Amino acid sequence: MLDKQFFVIFTVFAILLGASYRTVALEAKCGRTAEINGENIAIDASTTQKGEGLRFYLTKDPEAKKYFDQYTESNKPNWKRIGVSTFGMGLIIGGFLSSNDTDNDFFKRDTLLVSGVTIVALSFVYAKTRQSEKEVILQKSINEYNKRNDPKILITPQYRQDNNGWGILMSREF
Repeated sequence: MLDKQFFVIFTVFAILLGASYRTVALEAKCGRTAEINGENIAIDASTTQKGEGLRFYLTKDPEAKKYFDQYTESNKPNWKRIGVSTFGMGLIIGGFLSSNDTDNDFFKRDTLLVSGVTIVALSFVYAKTRQSEKEVILQKSINEYNKRNDPKILITPQYRQDNNGWGILMSREF
């Protein structure tokens, strides 16, 4: 009975945590702006259309368009990574539903929980690292546009500070 109560509490906590993280992520992603001709332009049209606010400008230059197309292509959903994360969550849920009394070592509670958490954590770290690499591609596109075109696209200081490409979850504030 205690295991079922723990599973229900964990599930509710996970849903609430996921919803709160999504809200914070939406606010952070939709708030990126660039200054063009003294006017602030939203970089992201939505959380699923990253960089689309700059498309009109970046597609004018062939070299910038090449980098911008690479950036938009890399932001499409990666079903392999989604599958790996889902598999990890399945192992975690399986760990909560199983017991340590089984003869098979792989299906013991502790093994399933540790394996699932490890898979989900590694998937998260990989996704964060790839996101910083993608932002470098967008910056290259903007730099190529600025070399040959007017008006210049000026990235706001907050965007530069948050997306510096230094690595996972790092910023310039110490």
